[in-house]
Amino acid sequence: MKNFCKIASNRIRHAKTTCGTMGRLGTAGRLVGLTSLVCTSIVAHPAFAQVSDYNGASAAANKAFTKQVLKTHKPTKSASGRANAPKRGQAVQIPTDTPVASRAPIPACSAESAAALNKKYNLKGWVISPPSFADSLTQDDNCWRTNLAKAGFGLLIYDVSLLQTNMLNHYVPASNLQKYVGDRTTAAQHPDIFLFYDLSRYGIPDGQLQFGALEETSTWVGYVPNDLTLAQLAYYQSAFNHTLEFNVGYIGLDKQFVGTQVGGNIANVLGPGSTIHAIEGGSQDGAPTPAAILRWNIADHIYDKASVSKSIATTTLGGPVGNLLAQHYSNPTGFNFSNTPVIFGVKYPTSRELFIDELGYKNEADIGSPYTWVRVTGYYNTTLYENLQFTSKQTTNDAVQLYIDRQLWQFEPSSSATAYKGLYVGGTAAWAKPEASSITQDFQARLYSYGAFNRPRDQISLTWEHQVYSPYVANPVDASATCMSGLECVRHATNQYTLIYNASIIPGWHVLFGAAYVDHPSSTWSPNAVAYGSAAAPVVPQYNINHALNFLAGMFINL
Repeated sequence: MKNFCKIASNRIRHAKTTCGTMGRLGTAGRLVGLTSLVCTSIVAHPAFAQVSDYNGASAAANKAFTKQVLKTHKPTKSASGRANAPKRGQAVQIPTDTPVASRAPIPACSAESAAALNKKYNLKGWVISPPSFADSLTQDDNCWRTNLAKAGFGLLIYDVSLLQTNMLNHYVPASNLQKYVGDRTTAAQHPDIFLFYDLSRYGIPDGQLQFGALEETSTWVGYVPNDLTLAQLAYYQSAFNHTLEFNVGYIGLDKQFVGTQVGGNIANVLGPGSTIHAIEGGSQDGAPTPAAILRWNIADHIYDKASVSKSIATTTLGGPVGNLLAQHYSNPTGFNFSNTPVIFGVKYPTSRELFIDELGYKNEADIGSPYTWVRVTGYYNTTLYENLQFTSKQTTNDAVQLYIDRQLWQFEPSSSATAYKGLYVGGTAAWAKPEASSITQDFQARLYSYGAFNRPRDQISLTWEHQVYSPYVANPVDASATCMSGLECVRHATNQYTLIYNASIIPGWHVLFGAAYVDHPSSTWSPNAVAYGSAAAPVVPQYNINHALNFLAGMFINL
């Protein structure tokens, strides 16, 4: 641990003295979650799909690895006694019954070995790539990750910091009357730690025990609740040569299915969120629930992923924030298995089974092959929600989401290691049952790029999000005396436009900044300036909130 802290400290000190040369650092660092070309004749073989993630490994390291493989799998001789050596450009034939461990040896301890360790010892099961060991402050310096791996362990520690504030001239309420993120300067911090144990050493294909915990703190409970909680406690393995993948345990499902980070970039911590997923009772890192997940890799690039889990606590009117807060207050540590949450004396609906299924097509960027990811995700929650249309009845909830992302232009298509650089476009369309969901429609459009300005790990993103509130929420309130008298009404829709630049300073340290314009940042509004209170209590003015221009800042650190 002493060496670990020393490594991290040295990395951060180095970053402080080299920020002025980011242009040069950007081209020298390792690439995040990318596949480099080890050798044309070897990479062509499907057996190497599991070991080609070298994240910008040096030519010397690739050459040494190629020699090691060719030495391990010597050419056989024909009946004439002449060696059947592969011809130039021909794929090396490796026996299919060769154990995975021998097909994927970990290189000698070096800066590049962190990427190789990713394949076996990093978190498995997410629909997006988890933080890479290669894109970390400590990487494999002094062989600390290799030494952990020899004992069967992988360790992942990362931290997210966020800040938003409305830069327009506006009334700043007291802290207990804040209505939206940025109404007052709003900040949050979210450190995560995950520990994994490799079970493939006992003959279990890709087997992994997974444990995670996190701490969340913020200046406003409506943004992020303050807690220290379980993030994951699960078992993972594959079967039938990776055709099937199983994940069972206490799991947050947002990164198993949704992965809302723009372009699947885990370091892009700002932008549109997982609105419909939370409304439908889907769990998250800070609110995991018991779940069983099965992924079927049907064919090249085509998969189906399904889960059955316990729903998080649900509220009809609270939206995604209400659901997550209800889950937090009813289960602050994550270890409460009770089905009926009671919060401040109020009994919430009994949490029942949530079913999710996602059918998708995903093609990673390669030479002459642009990145493409299309998926349809369906939700069915058997929990009985209060019916917004008929208040005397109850109803289940369901939703469907469509995601599309496509690479339009490859900046450097000549190499597998650089094919990811380019211009991308994407969109999301989601519908939820209006009788059970306060937000019933969520549409997003995004335009983003990787590798602009000769900075291979940087990302620029421009996103638009349009949310529509349920008519069974907005219409009755707007027709009520409360709204007609100018006290309080409910919005029917809101729009947000967000521009983010994600700068990779050094491997493991990303700094984000940008702005978000929101036309109606609060779901409720007052047609006139009004005063809440009475003669016995102070009068606090609340003004109509039509527009917000939030300054955004964030930081992602992966140790």
